[in-house]
Amino acid sequence: MDVGIHIFSSPHLTFQASVGFAQNSNLNIAGDFQGAVGDSVLIGTQYFKPQTFLVGFIPVVLVPKVELYLTAGGEITSHVNFAASESVTARVGARWTSSDGWKNISGFGITGSLPPPTFSGSLKPRVGMQSRASFTLYDVAGPEAALEAGVNLDVAYPRNPNWIVSGFMKGTLGFRVTLPILKTIASYNATNFDISKELGRSSNTPPVLKLTSQPHTVNVGLPLNFRAFCTTTGPAFGNGEFYSASDAEDGCPKISVASSKDGTLTPDYTFTTPGERIITVKATDSQGASASLSFVLNVANPPPTLSVKYTSDPHQGEDHLMSVTITDPNEANTNLLCGNTTWAVDAPDTLSATSGCNVKVKFGVTGSRQVRVTTHNNYGAVASQTVTLNVLPPPVNPYPVITASGVYTLGGTLCDEYAVTNGSTLDFRTTTSCTAKTARYAAKATINNPQSETLTYDWKLIVQYNGTDTVFAESNTPTLALHGPGGGFNNGGATTACRVTLSIGAPDPRRSKSLTVWSGLCNYYTFRLA
Repeated sequence: MDVGIHIFSSPHLTFQASVGFAQNSNLNIAGDFQGAVGDSVLIGTQYFKPQTFLVGFIPVVLVPKVELYLTAGGEITSHVNFAASESVTARVGARWTSSDGWKNISGFGITGSLPPPTFSGSLKPRVGMQSRASFTLYDVAGPEAALEAGVNLDVAYPRNPNWIVSGFMKGTLGFRVTLPILKTIASYNATNFDISKELGRSSNTPPVLKLTSQPHTVNVGLPLNFRAFCTTTGPAFGNGEFYSASDAEDGCPKISVASSKDGTLTPDYTFTTPGERIITVKATDSQGASASLSFVLNVANPPPTLSVKYTSDPHQGEDHLMSVTITDPNEANTNLLCGNTTWAVDAPDTLSATSGCNVKVKFGVTGSRQVRVTTHNNYGAVASQTVTLNVLPPPVNPYPVITASGVYTLGGTLCDEYAVTNGSTLDFRTTTSCTAKTARYAAKATINNPQSETLTYDWKLIVQYNGTDTVFAESNTPTLALHGPGGGFNNGGATTACRVTLSIGAPDPRRSKSLTVWSGLCNYYTFRLA
């Protein structure tokens, strides 16, 4: 800060007073504030040595005074960290001559360099330093000059540009005449300049891509999400997306995805062949700036899971029912998996059928015998299981013998009874068939009991609910009416593997029989579970 007072005499009287502002500073704004702040705060006043001169034959005494103000105006709505270095010089003053009266004199220059600020939200602060000088002639009349300089920061996200920083300078000049009794009788004040000069703005930045925590091993045949999880505040983790994207100017950039084996990928894409491929993601903003990333995606083809079910040790010469339950994460169609399943035995053993999920095996000899079952999914993954059974000699009394069994439903124009094939789906979302008072599905068995012995029955409908065998229906009568879970709301539908089993108890427990009558899928409401 400098205060200049110059007196020029003959041939004409000249008076000049000016205030100068020279500053090399670092400005730092950091904080959280809500609302508007005042225009200026007085932080100090400095009085200088009086100056004495003659106007004609009259002595004039001037007492220079400098007031320093810290000013800030505008609003702050979020947190900001900003640093600016600047060099500002300016001078505002007044010059009086006997011929021309009072004239203002001013000049300024401003330069600045800015590192990129970090911020969030929206901000428009105006911060600077103000200097004011006044010179009083006998405490009666004199010029006044003030100068203010600083920086403006305009921030918005997302926007192009994100931030603009401008230097500002304001100079005012005034003259005041004050008399002790009449007080101020003349006053003049004018703004010489109030300018803003842009010091810098952010350039367009490319988008940002980042991998999420989504696993990079997926199963063939399942639909995948190749959209980006996009936010306006930067990369983040979503649900099911392989990557996130953001752009400082646009918010969400345009995304394109390609596979090294499959070409361009749609947002919802299903791979039909297993194996590794390189996925390349490219994000492009509205200004053409782009970013890309690549990752290896392993498309797996896990084999089906087999579970062969049978009852106690079989007897030579008797039909022994065996079934298999198949699950595959890539194939929900049980009928298809059953159609891909084959059975094999060694002579003299025989099979009632060589494919399907249920077969009858008749063993021709006693001792250790093997039954082999193999299946595959549509993508070529194979699963096999070999079961070894101990075949017992033919029983002296083979009865009771289960000669026929199955699950049946009523339907058709005449409401006839039809057998439900193994591997199909029982739909328990409705409870009645074509006859209102008849259950939609029933399990039945034909028992050969020539001696009319007293037999016991143990029917069960077993459903894989939450990965656990859960009994949905059971009966101790010759037939079983099948139904879903207990009462409740009709929602939360699910389709899982299920089976119907039957155990026949004979007076001699060694002659008791058990078998899986039917296996397939059950469709039911989970919220109806009792």
